[in-house]
Amino acid sequence: PVIRMSDLATHNHASPIGNTPTWPEVAKFSPSNLDCEKILAEFTPHRHGSGSCPEGHESEHFVQNEYLQYERGVETAPQFENYTTNDAPCICMESYTKHTSGKKKGKYTDKKTGSPHNLKTRQCNAAIRGRKSTPTLGEVVKDCCKAVVENDPRCKDDKKKQKEVGECLEALFMAYMDKAVKQKDPKNSAKKAAKEPIAWEVNPDPTKMWVRA
Repeated sequence: PVIRMSDLATHNHASPIGNTPTWPEVAKFSPSNLDCEKILAEFTPHRHGSGSCPEGHESEHFVQNEYLQYERGVETAPQFENYTTNDAPCICMESYTKHTSGKKKGKYTDKKTGSPHNLKTRQCNAAIRGRKSTPTLGEVVKDCCKAVVENDPRCKDDKKKQKEVGECLEALFMAYMDKAVKQKDPKNSAKKAAKEPIAWEVNPDPTKMWVRA
């Protein structure tokens, strides 16, 4: 099935907790009050559990789920309760490299190393690994969204577009988290969750990414 923008236009009641944000809800988290539906259209935002992406692309958690879960899709850290791998917002991101010469020039290879998706993940991990202490979710959201816009060919060479896409990605994730955490506690919010440390502590051993919190 094709991923549709309407996946974010209604509450996805077919999902476990039906917490897909609407675009008006996303707009509340955009400081510049941007038209995020329009700005993110070419990135095909969707919940991870729905649809498929074009050739050479994969459904990418632009804020990597490993920062909120002890085990992918199994155990979410209590401070981010009701975050789920399948419901979390994703974009379609180029995940395979392209042939640079010959008859297949421009077509996708079967290699991921060096692709925009791969470079984004490496940059985000490096930013977190470079910290002296475990970052908050809010800091990680900014690190990861920055990594997306600086590596995705749809915006990496356009500073204005980088800023707008980055802000809208942050807003989209925060709108999702706001609905997720309020499922457990209506008094909770994404802003509160953003101040919590991520699910794993930064490991002082540079050869290892994480130690369990």
